[in-house]
Amino acid sequence: MRTYVLRLSALLLPLALVACGGGAKSPSPAASGLFSPGVVPTADHLCKLLTVEDWTAAGLTGARAPIIDDDGPGTGSAYCTYGASSGATGGLELDVFVGPTIDEAKTTFATIAQSLPPSGPPTMSGIDDGLINTNIDPGFGAILVRAGKLVVTITLPTSASAGDQLTSLTQIVLSRALALE
Repeated sequence: MRTYVLRLSALLLPLALVACGGGAKSPSPAASGLFSPGVVPTADHLCKLLTVEDWTAAGLTGARAPIIDDDGPGTGSAYCTYGASSGATGGLELDVFVGPTIDEAKTTFATIAQSLPPSGPPTMSGIDDGLINTNIDPGFGAILVRAGKLVVTITLPTSASAGDQLTSLTQIVLSRALALE
């Protein structure tokens, strides 16, 4: 998680001059059982929660097989870049964190949220916390959600469709993550 915060801070620090907005509260009973106790998915497994076809179906071009990074084996983290550019530079990116406990996932969510510019709650069900901003300078949108022990961030280029794209891609990730139980 520290690696993610450093990476995100380096890209977003100029944007984080203003405090973050509040999160959405919409608890989901199903969200708390996303992953089995003691089973930590690999970064490769987590990056498969979104496919090139998913990005294309959402109306985004240029998606390729993800370049995968993580915070180390067994950490339950994945940074998945689906092209040459990171999400904060206008590329397509999925970052996923599986906390060993809900409290740890809440901490991960709060830490990442501090790096985002002011954001509002996304309009979606099945999440416990969420923030979305579809127009972050220099031209990308981001969504950050927590569902139980799972924290997901998706970034993509700003467009008139960015809100719908971020929401629909996040719903795909959440529905596939439920299947990991």
